[in-house]
Amino acid sequence: MHALTHTLFQFYGLDWMTMIFGLTGSYMISNRDKRGLAINALACVFGLSVALLSGQAGFVAYNAILILLMCKGLLSWNQPQLQTRTIEVQ
Repeated sequence: MHALTHTLFQFYGLDWMTMIFGLTGSYMISNRDKRGLAINALACVFGLSVALLSGQAGFVAYNAILILLMCKGLLSWNQPQLQTRTIEVQ
């Protein structure tokens, strides 16, 4: 029983929080709710913490990049997209 508890909470539940917040944020984004970006950024903070605790430099970088992308998404959510026009040549 101790081994199971140790395995499940080896990273103080941060890995579970990463999964819960990441899935919730992704679901919210799929429903066009911009708050999902903030929740995903929070999931990445938890993921970054787990990566630091486990010494996974690649996952530290990955989560840091995702945090920046989520912030960019939040800032540009309501900005109009650039419209492109097609020109027909006859």
